[in-house]
Amino acid sequence: DLYHSYAAKKDYIFYYNYKKLMFEKNNVKNRFIKELRFLNSLHKSGGKSKKRKSAIKKAMLARMAHHVFTILNRKPVWLFIDRQDKADDNAEHLFKYAINKNDGVKKYFIIKKDSKDYDRIKKYGKVIPYRSFRHKILTLSSSKVISTHADIWVVNPFFNMEIYFRDLFNFEFVFLQHGITMADHSEWLNKYSKNIKLLVTSAKPEYRSIVKGNYNYKKENIFLGGFPRYDNLKKSEGEKQLLIMPTWRKDIVLPKDQAKGVRPYNPKFKESEYFARYNALINDERLIEFARNNNYKITFFPHPDIQQQMVDFEKHEYVEFADYNSSYQMLFNSSNIMITDFSSVAFDFAYKKKPVIYYQYEKSYHFKLDYYDYKKMGFGDVIEDHNSLVDKVIYYMKNNSRMEDKYRKRVNNFFAYTDKNNRDRIYNAILQLDNSKVAK
Repeated sequence: DLYHSYAAKKDYIFYYNYKKLMFEKNNVKNRFIKELRFLNSLHKSGGKSKKRKSAIKKAMLARMAHHVFTILNRKPVWLFIDRQDKADDNAEHLFKYAINKNDGVKKYFIIKKDSKDYDRIKKYGKVIPYRSFRHKILTLSSSKVISTHADIWVVNPFFNMEIYFRDLFNFEFVFLQHGITMADHSEWLNKYSKNIKLLVTSAKPEYRSIVKGNYNYKKENIFLGGFPRYDNLKKSEGEKQLLIMPTWRKDIVLPKDQAKGVRPYNPKFKESEYFARYNALINDERLIEFARNNNYKITFFPHPDIQQQMVDFEKHEYVEFADYNSSYQMLFNSSNIMITDFSSVAFDFAYKKKPVIYYQYEKSYHFKLDYYDYKKMGFGDVIEDHNSLVDKVIYYMKNNSRMEDKYRKRVNNFFAYTDKNNRDRIYNAILQLDNSKVAK
């Protein structure tokens, strides 16, 4: 237990006194007294453990730095984050848009310093290394954390030291999503688990499924605005290209190291059907020969959670293995046909009416679908066997990579917006969160 701990919330400070919950007015003097008592009790609670003493010393330093920063900085702080080690997703696209707005808000992008994207983003905006001291202080002082992911590492860079800072977490969490929600994620994303202030959706049925589902949010917490990254999608540019982009499977990879944000290599991966199917596809001579004769490049880029297994695949000289740091946006824009399985990347690709094929060889889905039905709502054929898949790709290559009319209609009916104003809508919705507080 942490003695003399307290929580300063809006008008009142809450604390325990002899097992009774007490409260008093939240003003500078009362907060200062409460903080001094808490820091003093922290200092005394170190005991003989060197590790605990070191942790407490860091906690005290961070808390003091936070209070100094809060006094000196009167402007709201927004933190944007995609992955720990990779950007180029909704958070970066929104960040790049928002930093040009003269709104009195300090905006920072958070990413690991050794990421290939760090220096690139630094050229146009303020970047803070993930889990650096400054990142931690800014988290405590931020009014918004805006991210494509909703995992614990996004909102808590302190990890197991969070107990020393819990009372200072006052930001609102804006969840931009990494992909369109097709499955029922209410157990994971519900209000009592994630407490999302604004959850951004892109499709009409997706919005309805979350509003009516067991997520426990009010309607005003779910925003139908479109994904920021969709604003920069293009019909096609450059060479002709087939993009093979399957998602991952939980049962064929090892658990993720949350601090490092990576999965260790799994030596048993090569025994999986997933490996056998995709290894056969990227080495299929009939497909490769037809692609070569028709000037189609072939690029293989599985989900980031499969990247540690890329060394297992046999590399055909004609097939390019996209680097982990490759830009999704550039791959989508430069490709004409996509093969995926269950991945939400199909939505990005189909958004510009480019043909998608779903390669679903499993007898059952590895996740629980909600409203979405691939066969009735998908933007391309659902194919189970290898040869039929190759036949369909060749069909598209012969027909100038044109999406069939029935799938074009599905695209028109599914997405709420195709007007390139998604970033503007979301930016204004985030600003409105503060305006609605003032109105109250």
